[in-house]
Amino acid sequence: MKTLSMAVVAVVLVGCAGVPATTVARAQMEFQTRAFHVEVVGHVPPMILIPGLASGGEVWQGTVDHFKDRYTCHVLTLAGFAGQAPLDGALLPAVHRELER
Repeated sequence: MKTLSMAVVAVVLVGCAGVPATTVARAQMEFQTRAFHVEVVGHVPPMILIPGLASGGEVWQGTVDHFKDRYTCHVLTLAGFAGQAPLDGALLPAVHRELER
Protein backbone atom coordinates (compact mmCIF):
# COMPACT_ATOMS: atom_id res chain seq x y z
CA MET A 1 0.00 0.00 0.00
CA LYS A 2 2.96 2.32 0.61
CA THR A 3 3.87 1.96 -3.08
CA LEU A 4 0.36 3.09 -4.05
CA SER A 5 0.62 6.09 -1.72
CA MET A 6 3.98 7.08 -3.16
CA ALA A 7 2.52 6.78 -6.68
CA VAL A 8 -0.30 9.13 -5.69
CA VAL A 9 2.26 11.63 -4.39
CA ALA A 10 4.24 11.41 -7.63
CA VAL A 11 1.12 12.03 -9.72
CA VAL A 12 0.10 14.98 -7.56
CA LEU A 13 3.58 16.50 -7.74
CA VAL A 14 3.70 16.20 -11.52
CA GLY A 15 0.16 17.59 -11.85
CA CYS A 16 0.98 20.59 -9.68
CA ALA A 17 4.36 21.45 -11.18
CA GLY A 18 2.94 24.39 -13.13
CA VAL A 19 1.35 26.21 -10.17
CA PRO A 20 2.97 29.65 -9.77
CA ALA A 21 4.64 30.20 -6.41
CA THR A 22 2.64 33.39 -5.78
CA THR A 23 -0.81 31.79 -5.92
CA VAL A 24 -0.86 30.20 -2.44
CA ALA A 25 0.32 31.68 0.85
CA ARG A 26 2.04 29.73 3.62
CA ALA A 27 -0.54 27.47 5.23
CA GLN A 28 -1.02 25.69 8.55
CA MET A 29 -4.55 24.51 9.22
CA GLU A 30 -6.76 21.47 9.66
CA PHE A 31 -10.20 20.62 8.32
CA GLN A 32 -12.59 17.69 8.19
CA THR A 33 -14.71 16.31 5.38
CA ARG A 34 -16.98 13.29 5.59
CA ALA A 35 -14.34 11.02 4.05
CA PHE A 36 -11.12 12.31 5.57
CA HIS A 37 -9.37 14.65 8.00
CA VAL A 38 -6.78 17.00 6.47
CA GLU A 39 -3.80 18.76 8.00
CA VAL A 40 -2.30 21.46 5.76
CA VAL A 41 1.30 22.59 6.32
CA GLY A 42 3.71 24.58 4.19
CA HIS A 43 3.38 26.63 1.04
CA VAL A 44 3.20 26.28 -2.74
CA PRO A 45 2.73 24.17 -4.80
CA PRO A 46 0.24 21.69 -3.29
CA MET A 47 1.09 18.07 -2.53
CA ILE A 48 -1.54 15.58 -1.30
CA LEU A 49 -0.28 12.80 0.98
CA ILE A 50 -2.65 9.86 1.51
CA PRO A 51 -1.54 7.07 3.85
CA GLY A 52 -2.20 3.42 3.19
CA LEU A 53 -5.25 1.86 4.80
CA ALA A 54 -4.91 1.23 8.55
CA SER A 55 -2.53 4.20 8.90
CA GLY A 56 -3.01 7.81 9.87
CA GLY A 57 -1.55 10.90 8.29
CA GLU A 58 1.24 10.96 10.88
CA VAL A 59 3.10 8.34 8.82
CA TRP A 60 3.96 11.23 6.46
CA GLN A 61 5.58 13.41 9.16
CA GLY A 62 9.13 12.88 7.87
CA THR A 63 7.99 13.70 4.34
CA VAL A 64 6.15 16.82 5.53
CA ASP A 65 9.20 17.97 7.50
CA HIS A 66 11.32 17.56 4.38
CA PHE A 67 8.95 19.27 1.90
CA LYS A 68 6.98 21.86 3.95
CA ASP A 69 9.26 24.72 2.89
CA ARG A 70 8.71 23.93 -0.80
CA TYR A 71 5.15 22.51 -0.94
CA THR A 72 1.79 22.88 0.76
CA CYS A 73 1.43 19.38 2.20
CA HIS A 74 -2.20 18.26 2.51
CA VAL A 75 -1.94 15.24 4.82
CA LEU A 76 -5.07 13.09 4.83
CA THR A 77 -6.29 10.55 7.36
CA LEU A 78 -9.13 8.51 5.88
CA ALA A 79 -12.45 8.02 7.67
CA GLY A 80 -12.51 4.87 9.77
CA PHE A 81 -8.75 4.85 10.40
CA ALA A 82 -6.46 6.27 13.11
CA GLY A 83 -9.31 7.46 15.33
CA GLN A 84 -11.43 9.04 12.58
CA ALA A 85 -15.13 8.19 12.58
CA PRO A 86 -16.12 5.67 9.87
CA LEU A 87 -18.50 6.44 7.02
CA ASP A 88 -21.85 4.70 6.70
CA GLY A 89 -21.30 4.10 2.97
CA ALA A 90 -18.44 3.19 0.67
CA LEU A 91 -15.21 5.01 1.54
CA LEU A 92 -13.32 5.21 -1.75
CA PRO A 93 -16.10 6.80 -3.83
CA ALA A 94 -16.57 9.40 -1.06
CA VAL A 95 -12.82 10.11 -0.95
CA HIS A 96 -12.77 10.48 -4.74
CA ARG A 97 -15.68 12.95 -4.71
CA GLU A 98 -14.26 15.02 -1.89
CA LEU A 99 -10.76 15.12 -3.41
CA GLU A 100 -12.23 16.43 -6.65
CA ARG A 101 -14.17 19.07 -4.77
